Amino acid sequence: MKSPFFIPKINFLNLKNIQLYSLVNMLSKNFFCPFCFQENYLQIELSYCPELVEIIEDCSVCCNPIFVSYDVNNNKVQNFFVEKAY
Repeated sequence: MKSPFFIPKINFLNLKNIQLYSLVNMLSKNFFCPFCFQENYLQIELSYCPELVEIIEDCSVCCNPIFVSYDVNNNKVQNFFVEKAY
């Protein structure tokens, strides 16, 4: 019988490769808030299938909602659009 405190073995080499893969497929996109005009950034994962992504993010400065829309094709962000979300 296994102890309730059993901790499985983790292959840290594989974990490191997974984290590296995640970092490679990420892009930091800078944009300006349409309310306070301060710079914000958004982490975009490039491995999504080529579909329109629409999200609402809060500004990191003034906390107002920002509507963000973009496409990812061939590991490139296309049609990046930001506007006020009311």
